[in-house]
Amino acid sequence: MKYLWRYCRVHLLLIVLIGMTGAVGAADTPQEPVPSMRSLWIISSSNNRFFRRSIRRIEERMAAHVDRIVKIHSDEIEQRRDDLAQASLIVTLGARAMRQISAMDLDRPLLHAYLTRYQYLSDPPLPGSHSLLLDQPLERHLRFNRELTGARNIGLLNVKMTAWDTEQLQQLARSEGVEVEQKLIDPEQGNPVAEVRKILQNNDNLLALPVPVLYNRKTLKGILLAAYRLRKPVLSYSPAHVRAGALGALYATPEQIGDQIADVALPWLLGQAPTTAHELARYFAIDINRQVATALGIHPPSAEQLQQAIEDAIQP
Repeated sequence: MKYLWRYCRVHLLLIVLIGMTGAVGAADTPQEPVPSMRSLWIISSSNNRFFRRSIRRIEERMAAHVDRIVKIHSDEIEQRRDDLAQASLIVTLGARAMRQISAMDLDRPLLHAYLTRYQYLSDPPLPGSHSLLLDQPLERHLRFNRELTGARNIGLLNVKMTAWDTEQLQQLARSEGVEVEQKLIDPEQGNPVAEVRKILQNNDNLLALPVPVLYNRKTLKGILLAAYRLRKPVLSYSPAHVRAGALGALYATPEQIGDQIADVALPWLLGQAPTTAHELARYFAIDINRQVATALGIHPPSAEQLQQAIEDAIQP
């Protein structure tokens, strides 16, 4: 019996020592790092249908690549400050949301969308952020004009802040076999409608770019009417202008804007931040007013043919 007790004591001691050794070894073994949660926050300036469509596309593209997608209105920013300070990436839709999140100085990656070039230059976002502008590349507009109307002389109204460099503008024009007359006006002193009449006296059509101090609810009807009376087409950046009487528009749909946001956001979340401060629209759609075309004696190809011709000629 005595020998059996000694055997049991030795056996128990070995078990305890082995357990302690295992515990120490486990403590010394490096543990696999717990992956951090990837959270994407989307802040909308308003609850409009364009933003909602873009958000749906972002969710379709990114749901499988992030742990959490949070959607809020810009009015909620202040009360969600602590949560936003932990966001992997913050996306803003519209100038209002961009301004509000910039004022908080959260030191988080910021991706701004639904800004025009005019807004970007007049109220620049924080350094280090990246902006996706609604504006299409100018060469794409010029090719659109060439394929749609064949016009060789294009009038372009602009303001000083968004003016295109004369040499760059003429170089782009020559590459498309056209001439562009850029006329700068002061909207506080000049009348955009009267200026449209003047510039169309010597040009075949008017290229309207998103400069809201020139093209807005107060001026649009008069501009379109002035051009129509001169039997000169207006090529625009908005499908709403096409419905109002412009011949055609080159623009990005909300789904295409959502695609571009996802194109930039996915690499950024993986550590590949954008190397530029902003970029123009990568994708585009086309609208044509066939009634206006008929009235002006223009016989354009289909929107699909136009889109293919532009895609074949110019890469975004």
